[in-house]
Amino acid sequence: MSTQQVSRYHPVLVVLHWMLAFLIMADLAIGGLILVHIPNGVPKEIEGFGPISPKQESKRS
Repeated sequence: MSTQQVSRYHPVLVVLHWMLAFLIMADLAIGGLILVHIPNGVPKEIEGFGPISPKQESKRS
């Protein structure tokens, strides 16, 4: 019985890996550079996390 060793990962998997790595690093940078400067309790803080659904908007009013 012979087994074949895989010497490299598929190029799609390599691209996916580096895209995820970049997105994680970008997320950390945005959180560290932008959101850290927004004081607690300011409506802009919530906007920094993403779009607000209509249900959440009605709760804020």
